[in-house]
Amino acid sequence: MYKKIKNIPLLFKKESNPKDTPFLRSLCYDSQTVDEYFWKSSQQGGDDRKFSTNELLPVIRLITQQQGIRTAAEFGTAQCRVSSALFMGGVKKLYSVDIVKDSVVSHFEKLCSKDDYNFEFVLEDSAKYILPEVDLLFIDSLHNREHLKKELNNHENVKKLIMLHDTETFKEHGDRGGGLQYEIQDFLNNNLNWSVLYKFIHNNGMMVLVRD
Repeated sequence: MYKKIKNIPLLFKKESNPKDTPFLRSLCYDSQTVDEYFWKSSQQGGDDRKFSTNELLPVIRLITQQQGIRTAAEFGTAQCRVSSALFMGGVKKLYSVDIVKDSVVSHFEKLCSKDDYNFEFVLEDSAKYILPEVDLLFIDSLHNREHLKKELNNHENVKKLIMLHDTETFKEHGDRGGGLQYEIQDFLNNNLNWSVLYKFIHNNGMMVLVRD
């Protein structure tokens, strides 16, 4: 017979509003370290509109660790939750590109400085950004085929992995454009040195491409 476990403390207060962006920011504002922020975010889930990538954060961390990723870039910063997973996975240098700087980013920059993580926020359109050489590129920006095509022009500067989020939510129909699956397939057809390593269908979906 199983014993009931009581009084296990959680690092968060569960909320129900799927559009409560201030709550998502509070997870970072209430954190004192990048590690704490990662775990607070990872304990959230069950609503893909509100929590977006949270259930995938441990997966992102594990893959980053297993593949020995040390340098990375992300297209789409939001509230820096994926940023925390990348750093916890062993990334030493992260370029984070977005057309807006969320109010939480400044606090995250302070956490990174305290924990000696090299986080560089870049205020720029990811479709126009020229990527320096990195081990990994994480894409979670404007979710349509046309925008993704421009972002993937950076693939020659990615040495190991490309991770793409929302590949299920915007699979057939993109956000103000065509579905992501069509551009991903075209990319794989035209770049035979890239292939699918993992495909996740939960939490809006994520596809991981590996350079052979």
